[in-house]
Amino acid sequence: MNCNYKEVTNRKIFKGEKIVFFMSLDIVVTSENIGSNPGGRCLVKTHLKRVSEESYIKYCNRTQTPPSFSFSSQRQPIYEAMFLEMAKMLGLVVPEYAVILNPQGKHVNFIYEPEKNQKVKKLNSNNHSYFLSRLIDHIIDENHPKLRGVMADEKIYRDLLNIGNVSDRPDNYTLVDIKGKEPFVLYIDFGCGFVDAHEGILTIRPSLIRQMSKLENGKALKNLKKRLGKINLKIDRGTIINLFDFGERIPGCCKINVLDASNPHFFKSMPVNSLLSKRELDDLSKLYFITNSTFLKNYKGDERLFKKK
Repeated sequence: MNCNYKEVTNRKIFKGEKIVFFMSLDIVVTSENIGSNPGGRCLVKTHLKRVSEESYIKYCNRTQTPPSFSFSSQRQPIYEAMFLEMAKMLGLVVPEYAVILNPQGKHVNFIYEPEKNQKVKKLNSNNHSYFLSRLIDHIIDENHPKLRGVMADEKIYRDLLNIGNVSDRPDNYTLVDIKGKEPFVLYIDFGCGFVDAHEGILTIRPSLIRQMSKLENGKALKNLKKRLGKINLKIDRGTIINLFDFGERIPGCCKINVLDASNPHFFKSMPVNSLLSKRELDDLSKLYFITNSTFLKNYKGDERLFKKK
């Protein structure tokens, strides 16, 4: 067996005469966590090169959801990535991101090089996935008239995804105003509107659990889906989505950006339905419909909503 040791990983396992090479991904952590979830500012490297700009990494490590749901904290980054892709379909702009997959929890190596005045907390290298997003320089007056206008226009799309508190948290968005182009809002962080992640714990919002009790009757949920199926929503630039299709079919069809820590040479696009079980996809779809039980009532008369032909 010919091996060029400059092109392989730093870990080797010998089994008799056979040599098995395991790739690994080095993540240089430079700050403590900014939000409540474990994580920090970082640079992602392989043994060959740096593969990311300055980024932020985070993850979950515990699950506290009702037993009737199939969600797992180990896959929370995948839920969030799917959610961002759905947001992009609605014309919302989000930072570059990737889900780092860590098969068997054996291919991620955290290195701690704190910046000045930073205290870095040790992170769990055994998680099966992590959410990585590019850091955004964010300097904008939250009272800028263009920012207020775009935020108001895009509220209908944020509400469809149950993004409830972004407008009250100016650190989570900024205005990008490029000369000669239409200004747009860049949403720095709005998590996932279907499941929550705080203090490293994956939960479902109590408000959704309360709404769920109102739709426990299968007939009520079926009627809601039927009503939403009759209505289309117009997105900027002439794109149209059907409110039923968006929740029933789109989640599993989304492709998300992935970096496999066991073979970290390039980012790739993977369909969500190859990473999540059918039950998880069904549960995410169910939460979409629950969150939008009053959507048509709330936006009655909005010209962007119209009946499907």
